[in-house]
Amino acid sequence: MRRQYHLVGKWIFLTTTPVFALLVVYPEFIIQTLFGNEYASGSLALIVLTVGFYIHAILGLNGTTLTSIGRTRLILLDNIAAAGLNIGLNFWLIPRYDFIGAAISTTASYILINILYSIQLYYVRSIPPITFKISITAVSATALIAVWVKINNLMPSTLSNIVTFTFAFGLCYVSIAVGVIGVEQEEIDLVLHTKDKISERFFHISKIFN
Repeated sequence: MRRQYHLVGKWIFLTTTPVFALLVVYPEFIIQTLFGNEYASGSLALIVLTVGFYIHAILGLNGTTLTSIGRTRLILLDNIAAAGLNIGLNFWLIPRYDFIGAAISTTASYILINILYSIQLYYVRSIPPITFKISITAVSATALIAVWVKINNLMPSTLSNIVTFTFAFGLCYVSIAVGVIGVEQEEIDLVLHTKDKISERFFHISKIFN
């Protein structure tokens, strides 16, 4: 179970981190592009919510795993605790900080519930939430994102700059991920199996048309 947990968690982390980076670096541009200039003030709230959903995404298998081993009572209690925190923070923060307060409340509840899930999963099955290699990659990616934010604050968010720096981040991120985490034999086998299945499907389709 631990092996599968970390393998799936690895790919969730690798695929969600670039999306997280874009939302953190260009929140205003993304909101303006999708919803219009009148919603640009929500960029800070988007960053806060992105942090919460990102943590939930990379640790999200903990709740599913607890369910699969029958710890639904624990999940119920965890959800009650997270809901209580969310409601309490909403009453406290929304009157002071408006929708940003609501975003902080939601993110805090996501963080709490994933901390509880991770502690309980480790206690029950000795499965840590993330591996050491993923931790190193996450720290490196965070440093890259911080540099990207700093550069973005010094330069205008034009489409050409966004494409250029996104490409540069992607190259650095892939280099770090491959260098630190690497590619495992199961992943190579999966890619080869998928390639064989696609080739087989195209072969059958070509026979129909021929």
